[in-house]
Amino acid sequence: MREQGWRKSFGMSRIPPVLLVDLLQGVSVIIPCHNSERTITKTLDSIRSQSLSSLEIICVDDASRDGTHSILQSFAEIDARLKIISLSENVGVHLARAEGIKQATCQWIGFLDSDDIALPGMFETLLSAAESKNADIVICGSERVTPDGRFLGDKVRFKSSLNFDDNVFQSFCRLSFGTGALWNKLYRAPLVQKWGTKRQRWMQNGTEDTLVNIGCFWEAKRVVVLPEVLHQYVLQPGSITTSTDAQRSVLKIIKAFAIAIDLYASLGEEALVGITDLYRAQLAFPAYGLPWQTGYAEWLDELAVPLQFLATEHPQTLALLLARLPAEDRPSVRGRLRTLWQRLSDRTRG
Repeated sequence: MREQGWRKSFGMSRIPPVLLVDLLQGVSVIIPCHNSERTITKTLDSIRSQSLSSLEIICVDDASRDGTHSILQSFAEIDARLKIISLSENVGVHLARAEGIKQATCQWIGFLDSDDIALPGMFETLLSAAESKNADIVICGSERVTPDGRFLGDKVRFKSSLNFDDNVFQSFCRLSFGTGALWNKLYRAPLVQKWGTKRQRWMQNGTEDTLVNIGCFWEAKRVVVLPEVLHQYVLQPGSITTSTDAQRSVLKIIKAFAIAIDLYASLGEEALVGITDLYRAQLAFPAYGLPWQTGYAEWLDELAVPLQFLATEHPQTLALLLARLPAEDRPSVRGRLRTLWQRLSDRTRG
């Protein structure tokens, strides 16, 4: 059985002793913000109202051009737990979060987006479960709501509290833990300090969370899921999926797959097979079977570099992705991938 990262060096210890010296009790909550003046007030109200007192709130202003920074400053004046990191240029959500992770001082780290709502008791409940069950990651339920709080349905929900001690990474890659997002989870700090600060070969919004979680769940020895719904995912106007959105999402998944292979190839075949299964499962989502309104040509330029990277550096992974995508699941997506690859190859030869 493979030994996992820092566990190999520190036996059954959950956190490397050298990292415990400077970490404090409690939870650091990291909130990246970019032009978030319409939503950040509700998010900060929800986190400031948490029952857990040992909170560190780190807001990373990713070069906002609206009133976001002024709102953050007004909250920092009345709540000493809130720290502001101001970036001079827009670097994207992943690198903004990474700056927050570097400044976090607590033994546990959680995340919120700048329009999320943390329901009362969220972080106290997550922390209590993490400590009592000696977990590395704890996951709660999340619900979808409108900006005015109207319930739209479950985003993630678990029927009961469960401990996962075996096949944690495989379970993550099979989507057994629901969404790959960061915002409904609590992590031991060393996990995200290691995997949440790595630079990615290509940057794109919307796929960073899963890419960070691949590393975190690879190293996690115990994951706990809770039945409580403690997080609200606010569905903003214009978020309904369209055929264009589906095309863009497929493009992002293919690029994210290439980034994941680049980041984690050194972990070996077990990791690569799991990553392939993860992105195969994402490509099989029904939403991506919507009719495409445009041809392939407009995607070739964006896909050329990541596909060429896979073909040159890790050709077996692209073949494995196609081979492990059952035709009966999403024949349209499989066919499009094959066609994109063929047309890119034709263009390269030409």
